[in-house]
Formats: sequence, C-alpha cells, structure tokens
Amino acid sequence: MKNIIIIILTLILLFGCSKSTTSSQEKYLSQEEIDAIEEAYNIIKATADSILLSENPYEGYQNIMSDYAQIQEVIDIYLDSTALYIDMEFYISYIWVFNDNSFPDKSEFIMEESDKEEFYYENSRNQDIIGNSDGRIINAIYFDELLENTNNSIIPEMRTTMNSFGLETEIIDSEAGLNFFKTKLNDYGVIIYYGHGIYDENKDLVYIQTADEGNTQFQLSETDRKLTVRGTFPAMISGVLKDVNYLFITEEFIDHYYNSFPNSLIFFQSCQLLDTRSNLSSILLGKGVGNVWGWTRKAYIFTDHLCHNLMRYMLMGPHCSDAYT
Repeated sequence: MKNIIIIILTLILLFGCSKSTTSSQEKYLSQEEIDAIEEAYNIIKATADSILLSENPYEGYQNIMSDYAQIQEVIDIYLDSTALYIDMEFYISYIWVFNDNSFPDKSEFIMEESDKEEFYYENSRNQDIIGNSDGRIINAIYFDELLENTNNSIIPEMRTTMNSFGLETEIIDSEAGLNFFKTKLNDYGVIIYYGHGIYDENKDLVYIQTADEGNTQFQLSETDRKLTVRGTFPAMISGVLKDVNYLFITEEFIDHYYNSFPNSLIFFQSCQLLDTRSNLSSILLGKGVGNVWGWTRKAYIFTDHLCHNLMRYMLMGPHCSDAYT
C-alpha cells in the first residue's frame, strides 16, 4: 500500500511539473508562419527598397501605402517625416528609414543624470566613482563605408583616450547582436554606442540598432519579437549604396532584461534615442545608470568628433557638467 501511494504521488508530481513547464514555454514561429510573413514582406520589399533610395521617399511611400495595407498579413501601417512603419502578424514589424534631411527641427545634445553629485573619476584617479573601470565602445555600423572616418579613426582614438584614463576599453562590432544587448550592458562602467536610432511617434518608442540581421527576428521567442523590430537603412557596401535590414531593440527590451547598472555612463552617438518624448533615459536612470548622453533628433557624422571631445573632457574632471558646459 505504501509503495502504491509513493507511485501515485510520483506520477502526480511528474505530470504536474510537465504541465507547468509546457504552459511557461515561449512561443516560436512555425515554418509555415515564417513563410507567410516572408512572402508578404517580399511583396512590400520589391517596391519599398527602391523608394527608400529615391529622391523623395516620403512621397513615394505616401502613394503606395494603400497597396501595402491590402496585404493580408499587414495589421497596421503608418508614415511620419522620417520612416515608413509596417506592423504584421506574429509581432513582426518592419521600418524603412529615409536617408534625407527631413528632420524638421534642430537636433539638440542633452544629458540626463542621476541625483548623485559626482559621477566618474576624481582628479586624483584614486577613487572610482563609476561602478567599475570596464568600458565598451559598441559599433553596430562598423561595415558602413559612409562612416569610414568614424570606424577607422575616431572610434580607435576614442578607445585610446578611454584607456589612457584607466578604463579597460574594447570595441564591440559584429558581436553586438541581440544576445550582447540582452546580457552584457550592465557589465560596464562606460558604454559608448555608435549605431542607428529611430523614434516611433505613433508608438512613442525608440529603437536601438543591433549588429544582427533583421531576419533573425523570425527565430526569436514571442517575448523577444514583441521587444524588437526590423529596420532598413541605406548603407555603402563595396562602393554601392544598398538597403540593409537590421534587428532593433526597444527601450522596453532593456526594461525587461535589466535590473541594475553600476552607476554607468552611457553615451548614445545615434539619432533620436534621447528624443524628449522617449522613456529610454528614465528607464536607464531608474536602473542605476548615472548619466545618459545623446541626441534628440539627428546625429550627423561630424558630431562623432564632438562625442570624442566630450568624452575626453568628461574623464578629465569629476563632474559631467564640466564637459557639457
């Protein structure tokens, strides 16, 4: 009788655990679902890519949006002054971002800071105000020949500058994919990010480019698909201007995967990520980041020099405002 009771209890536990595990499993797309979305995307891509490289992308998309909206897998479609946005089934989203001067207002460089009086190294260099002395320069657009000077000159110089102030700094380029953004950001005291940024006026979200290709979104869990989008930007590759599709994360991705940062300094050398309507900086500050720097609208290539100079001045004094002013 005792053995029977033990067997029954064992079976209950086994089936109970199995049921719990199954219910908590993430949902992934089936091959059939992927094929349906990919087919719809290819129909849109056939015209959307060429319009992106045309002289007036906004007008081109405006004229064809109604055709895209008729595609069965398209849930929502909208256009603003900088991009075309298409939401499809299964939390798959596509964005085509214009390579033009359609930003109507002047971009401003801003700093969002915590309430701590001091942030990084004291002049004596004897005390670390930053949580640790590890630095990373994330270069998600390392292969774009339009940014040759930034990739081959400014970023290496930035690394040399950071190392000279005692920050053990490495450059992350092709490895700056989704897994890096999911697990590594809070390992570092200083992060400088070079990549594309998008502000979505309709959803009030910002999107941060990773080095992963956009089609990797198909392989993600439902949770990660909800927290990512696919964005297409023009890039110069082997001397030819092409449309390149990247995987982007939202600020909600960071909110979901991170709990604390080591009083880090994060510098976004990227368009729109600190748009005044964005929640990115408040999310980061709420999780222990000390200071967040970035642009409200467009970050131009010449501002890469400004980024380097600001970082050097920041590391020379005990207060972030010493550099900013």
